[in-house]
Amino acid sequence: MSGWQLPISFTIPGEAQGKGRARSTANGRHYTPAKTRNNEAFIKLCAMQAMHDDPPLTGACRVKILVMVGIPKSTSKKKEQQMLNGFIFPTKKPDCDNILKSVLDACNGIVYVDDVQVIKVEVHKAYSSQPMTEVYIQEWSDDLS
Repeated sequence: MSGWQLPISFTIPGEAQGKGRARSTANGRHYTPAKTRNNEAFIKLCAMQAMHDDPPLTGACRVKILVMVGIPKSTSKKKEQQMLNGFIFPTKKPDCDNILKSVLDACNGIVYVDDVQVIKVEVHKAYSSQPMTEVYIQEWSDDLS
């Protein structure tokens, strides 16, 4: 069989966080902010649970991320329903590209060997009563047996 294999999927509970910019100290030392390191560690944990000790994928992969953003408490019932029905979208931070970068970096060495294997990505943001991020990763198989 040749084509996309069944996806590996996992959920990251809570509000999505984007990858923070690397920081520099006055003496030129570069570091990743603690909030970003902690977020990526949590994503790694979620990915490890989904992999069940299986080895990382080695072929080309595609990634789909569904970011479910929590509805602000001050939102009216009418507007909340519009958000839940997909008529109003979350056009606030974090940016889709920063969320994607955090997820891809956290999955290195766990879901796939390296994120250079990712050849196709899709990221969607929508409102939900329960904030979370759902991740789906599929590997391309050229298995002709």
